[in-house]
Amino acid sequence: METVLMVVHIILAVLIIGSVLLQKSASDGLEGLSGGSGHDAIFSGKSTATFLSRFTAIAFTLFIINCIVLANLSLRDSKKNILSKIETHQEKTVSVPIAE
Repeated sequence: METVLMVVHIILAVLIIGSVLLQKSASDGLEGLSGGSGHDAIFSGKSTATFLSRFTAIAFTLFIINCIVLANLSLRDSKKNILSKIETHQEKTVSVPIAE
């Protein structure tokens, strides 16, 4: 299960990197803050979300969910490992009677 999630994690990371690199450059986006062209301004009422930006947002959301699931699985495994170490340590301890 963890191996499949790790492969999905890597694929999502590559897709996010690719989709971010294919989007418009940062100078186009920052132009709206400085009062640049009105149709691409950040605070304009028009929806400028393209397919690529929506895809990036969805891929990023799936990436974060996958991170949380992997962290949860890792935490469960580490708790099991700690508990098994404690149990084996308790089994190894033997009570020896004290001679008087």
